Amino acid sequence: MPLLVIDTAANLCSAAVADESGGVIAARSEDIGKGHAEALMPAVDAVMREAGIGYGDLTGLLVSVGPGSFTGIRIGVAAARGFALALGIPAQGDTTLAALAHHVRAEAREAPVLVAIDAKAGEAHVAAYGPSGEKIHAPAVMALGDAAALIEPGMLVAGSAAPLLLDLAPKAGARTGPTLATAPIAAFCALAAQPSRLLEPKPLYLRGSGAKPPGRGAILTHRAA
Repeated sequence: MPLLVIDTAANLCSAAVADESGGVIAARSEDIGKGHAEALMPAVDAVMREAGIGYGDLTGLLVSVGPGSFTGIRIGVAAARGFALALGIPAQGDTTLAALAHHVRAEAREAPVLVAIDAKAGEAHVAAYGPSGEKIHAPAVMALGDAAALIEPGMLVAGSAAPLLLDLAPKAGARTGPTLATAPIAAFCALAAQPSRLLEPKPLYLRGSGAKPPGRGAILTHRAA
């Protein structure tokens, strides 16, 4: 029961084929920064060939829904929805925050994890998770100072904004984990094996894109709620 897994929410363009237990059958990940629209389909084709399966063999998809790059998220979600529609299989999503928390769980041991991704403009995308992966603080975008106030003694703080937060609010025993903007694709594959906790495949925009509104007479583009 192979699953296609996609993450284009940040600097990485990642695709993988996972088995039903979340194990990685084939994976490709490239740090491209931008240009996900051109790089994603070749990456998907490559992992499908490496896995030795056809698109008709896929039983489902998982896509990163963000937070992250406004454009990157849309590219990944649109691709997942397109595959799901064409192949008649279900598509689901999960967040970069949950995947990062899963990625650092072994390092955190029994401590809670605060994941903080730099959102620029003095803000961070944050979420906190308990030792069993349970959500302590739902994904939100907030000022760095407010995010730093969530740090507890002994907590592992991971993500690209982790050093900024710990500089603002050093707490006894709090540690810095990997300072990544998204998780390795293997973390998303592992989450794909937990269907009860997955989300709809729609972008998680914690704030607007920052794009200027179109002029009078222009066609309005879609803006996610």
